[in-house]
Amino acid sequence: MLTDFIEACGIDSRALTARPPLPTTQGLRDWLLLLCEKRSWQEAAAGFHVGMEAQLAPICDRVVPALQDHYGFEPRAIRFFVTHQTADVEHGGRALSVVERFTPEALRPSVLQAIFEGTEKRWLYFDGVYIKHVLGYDIGHQPE
Repeated sequence: MLTDFIEACGIDSRALTARPPLPTTQGLRDWLLLLCEKRSWQEAAAGFHVGMEAQLAPICDRVVPALQDHYGFEPRAIRFFVTHQTADVEHGGRALSVVERFTPEALRPSVLQAIFEGTEKRWLYFDGVYIKHVLGYDIGHQPE
């Protein structure tokens, strides 16, 4: 679905995905790998689903009207964002319930830390896109 949006923006999605990621994107990917491989399942679920996924829905709530009304994107081009307006609320809420129910008291501080880290990593990912494509800084030394 995201490649539909990339293509609607006039960008070759194959060429884009073949490039190395921005350093902030790579940092997010590295953190997710470490989260899943080295920490408890409660921390992984909380960091990914609560810390990252649940915050995408309100972001999409703001982005979708702008993409439709201001930029005139067709529904197929923005279905990634429309889908995440609702799906991530459900996923994040369900994960929070499961983690809350099955996390031993001693692990709760680590779970809360994973949520904080997930939220922070999501924003650093967006910051990288902003720094590169809005401010024009050459982070990651990627070809144009």
